[in-house]
Amino acid sequence: FELTPSTTKNAAGVEYRITFDSRPDTLREMVSQDLTHTIKPALQKLEDKFKAMNRTLETQLRDVKQEALRASDMRNEAETKVKHEEQRLTKIHETYRTERMSMNEQCSQSLNAIEDIELQIQQTKRTRSSCV
Repeated sequence: FELTPSTTKNAAGVEYRITFDSRPDTLREMVSQDLTHTIKPALQKLEDKFKAMNRTLETQLRDVKQEALRASDMRNEAETKVKHEEQRLTKIHETYRTERMSMNEQCSQSLNAIEDIELQIQQTKRTRSSCV
């Protein structure tokens, strides 16, 4: 706890060392410090300080846990949105592919029709030129 010597951080100038006099005249003289009026109040202040620090740390821990939960929720929302957009993109790609195939088929049919018409025109021209 860093309580000795009295210059340490948690000692706050209080000397916590207790020495006993083996030949005291009174009980009070037996102990080098007044336990009731000096050491016990100092220890109570130290305990209060540790309790306050513990409450602060618990609050900070709770806040960090809440922030982590919010971040996790945001990540889950983002992942869901990405999956939705991927599905949407897949549908768009499939629609594009289907439409492209349909357009290619229509172009092929149109080209075939144009070729047929050109053949008919050439046959008609031949028929007319042979009649003349």
